[in-house]
Amino acid sequence: MKGFHTGGSCFGYRSEKLAGGSQLQIVEEEAAVVRRIFHMSASGLSLKLIAKELNAGGIPPPRGTKKKIQPSWVYTAIRERLRRDIYRGRVVWNKRKYKKRPGTNKRISVPRPESQWVVMERPELRIVPQDLWDRVQANLKATAARFPGMKPGLQNRSTSVPYLFSGILKCGECGANLSILTGRGKSNNAAAYGCPYHVNRGVCSNNLYQRRDVLERQLLAGLRDRLLDNSAIEEIVAQVSRSISSTRLNQPEQVRGLEKAQTQVEVEMNNLADAIGKSGGSAFLLKALQAKEADHDSILASLARCSPRAMDSVDPDWLRTTIRAELEDLGNLLNMDAPRAKAELHKHVTEIRMTPSQSDGERFYVAEGKWDIAGLNESGPQLQDGKEGQYFPMVAGEGFEPPTFGL
Repeated sequence: MKGFHTGGSCFGYRSEKLAGGSQLQIVEEEAAVVRRIFHMSASGLSLKLIAKELNAGGIPPPRGTKKKIQPSWVYTAIRERLRRDIYRGRVVWNKRKYKKRPGTNKRISVPRPESQWVVMERPELRIVPQDLWDRVQANLKATAARFPGMKPGLQNRSTSVPYLFSGILKCGECGANLSILTGRGKSNNAAAYGCPYHVNRGVCSNNLYQRRDVLERQLLAGLRDRLLDNSAIEEIVAQVSRSISSTRLNQPEQVRGLEKAQTQVEVEMNNLADAIGKSGGSAFLLKALQAKEADHDSILASLARCSPRAMDSVDPDWLRTTIRAELEDLGNLLNMDAPRAKAELHKHVTEIRMTPSQSDGERFYVAEGKWDIAGLNESGPQLQDGKEGQYFPMVAGEGFEPPTFGL
């Protein structure tokens, strides 16, 4: 209650001993990493993808055990970061009590009711702005609501498979998620959606397949047209400019962290090289050295992206032309980073119900649902198996906020 720190180490802070106890102080280099994690989560990246990006960028993880050959970020550490109240300048005690399990010496933790928590506001310890904290917590709650029964922070498998509409498309006959049933792992043109409850269980009558490339192109047609509107283009240009400015402001912190990681990796590479020379060429040590060399190359690439030339201002006219050219082929653009694009789509559509129908001897799907991606039109393209050019009624939601999908 006097403001002293009673716990262990916490990433983003260091403990300084003072008269009467220890107090936490923000470590700006680590605080920048914490804010980066929150920004990536707010943009829709999963825990595993955030961990992979940090590792690819050579960002040093929280202190690990001595047994680890190569310390690295893991999704459980990301999940812990996103829920630490101290990052928003709040310290909470008495959330749990510990008692021994009967018949053993093991202690187990038991949650206390919230009425027994002790909460102190510590604004001087805030690392994450409140609006960013709120956005991340809202995303985590939305994920938990969509996939009840999942562990906090983890996502259902449908959010991690590399297809834009997996987890969104529902069979209009039985309500199951449509999934890729043919051509998986082959060319995009071969992949097709179908109802797994018909194929795997025989309890659904929907035996209609829909090619993935045709479905994505037609569902995204309305969104592409809306994004090519001049007002949407200007909003994307503004967001890109703000992102460049923000990156330029944070550049010194990122460079210091990368340079520190580079020095550490080079020391480890030299130690491994010495050990290889003394051992006469151990296969295990050679493999470890190759891994360190890959880490070193990744860090150098990240440093190159932070160079002054890479951070120069972008010409707005060139940017508008480039954005329009990329958006003309929206499907390929989104599939360049399908997990992030899919996370953004989940913010604008909860589900699309695909009901098999037939007209003039042709079978096709009718897409229905409250969604923003179709724009304000009352109709949209028919999702006909393997054919295009005809139209069939679709149900569109009201309102439209053009997302930028990380551009």
